[in-house]
Amino acid sequence: MPLTDKLRRLAARTLPVAPLRAQLDAPLASISFDDIPASAARAGAPILEAAGVRGTFYICGSHQDRSFEGRPQFARTDIEALHAAGHEIACHTFSHPHVPALDAAGIDDEIARNAAYVADITGKARMESFAYPYGDLSPASARHCASRFASCRDVVAGVNAGTFDMGRLKSLGLETRKNARAEVARWIEAAVNARGWLILFTHDVDPDASAHGCTPQELADTIADIQAAGIEIVTVAEGARRVRAAANC
Repeated sequence: MPLTDKLRRLAARTLPVAPLRAQLDAPLASISFDDIPASAARAGAPILEAAGVRGTFYICGSHQDRSFEGRPQFARTDIEALHAAGHEIACHTFSHPHVPALDAAGIDDEIARNAAYVADITGKARMESFAYPYGDLSPASARHCASRFASCRDVVAGVNAGTFDMGRLKSLGLETRKNARAEVARWIEAAVNARGWLILFTHDVDPDASAHGCTPQELADTIADIQAAGIEIVTVAEGARRVRAAANC
């Protein structure tokens, strides 16, 4: 990676974007899915629903009926079903670009095209939550995205507590290749101790999971462990509302 890119990424993850000081009354957790592969909708969502919770699905409208990184992506009917079941449909741009490569107008175009795609399906004119494709951001692009959404999610591991940077919320990858159940358990404990907000993300949900996905059993075990710790699971949009309410107390 060129030195300029390394410095950009360091600055983006060092400088605050949209910080809020807040103390939640109790810990929270959110389960999210990026892109989204068909298996996230067809296998992942039912696992959440069986546990009585709902997730956040960060979608790219251009992925409909396509394959991305070797995995079949969602169909329109998947988004219809997710919305009908009460899951949050969130923004991951329309075409999954490297956001720092775009100027403000380019970012706005990606957001607008994705919003139009989602509105045509759900009737909702606005999405509240955003996740950076590839976890790639710059200080300028992060500030711009934070001005457009209630929250923007990064891929840097951590629990959000004390100071919540709503422009680059920390999250934990629920991926078969890393963060085994014992490691996730440590982050769950950290969320309880800090009364913080733990956001997890994955991609596909498949017995033969990709490097960026998890198995159905791993997802079910994670949800069970979170609930056993007494943590409420909410959508990212609801989590952001709770943080803002706590900040205004």
